[in-house]
Amino acid sequence: MTADRPYSRRKPLDEACREIERCAGSQFDPQVAAAFVAEVRKGPPSLEPLGRLAKALDDPELNMHRDGDEPLLGIGSLAVIDNLTLLYSHRYLHEAAASAAEQARVQGRPFAIVIAELRGLPAINARDGHATGDEVIRSGARALQHAAVRTGGTACRYGGLRLAMLVPDADAESAQAVVAEALADFSPEADVQIVAAGHEPGESGSAVIERARAALRDSPVPARATVRRG
Repeated sequence: MTADRPYSRRKPLDEACREIERCAGSQFDPQVAAAFVAEVRKGPPSLEPLGRLAKALDDPELNMHRDGDEPLLGIGSLAVIDNLTLLYSHRYLHEAAASAAEQARVQGRPFAIVIAELRGLPAINARDGHATGDEVIRSGARALQHAAVRTGGTACRYGGLRLAMLVPDADAESAQAVVAEALADFSPEADVQIVAAGHEPGESGSAVIERARAALRDSPVPARATVRRG
């Protein structure tokens, strides 16, 4: 709650404490929440060391190698796994897509990229708190990971509201069907939008991902979970 997220700005420390108190008894153990808030208010953590670290890492050369929504230290191996969902990160998805595109060139094996955006998540966060929103993301991630294991695919947290999956030996239509089935019983409040793009001859992995992202940008805000193909 006190860190910036792609879908929500950080909260001041006192506001975060009030939200923990508000959710005590529903999302948090009341005794643990009371003890935690009391300790935080007794000795608030200093942000000054973090400020020094951010300043030290605000280097133009380092920033050239970072993606727009990547954490400050999210380069190299640190960016392989998403901390919240334990899925692979968007950086790894690009690496996997590059490898799949090379396989497609050499072996003629198709693949597709599917992106699922949880468009209802900001409303869930605002109404029920970020702990509930985080659990919604984790629930979607678990469903996607089960589908990935079943199909030999690669499930990822693409960032913010978005989960993604590389589906091997599939075109856009069959790949989106895999993800739609995996999320069929997902919370309607998450308002999931699903898009897919299949690899085309000579196309790079990043180009397939970008076509899926473009289809997502072009998609209207749905009344319920919908599917588009790039």
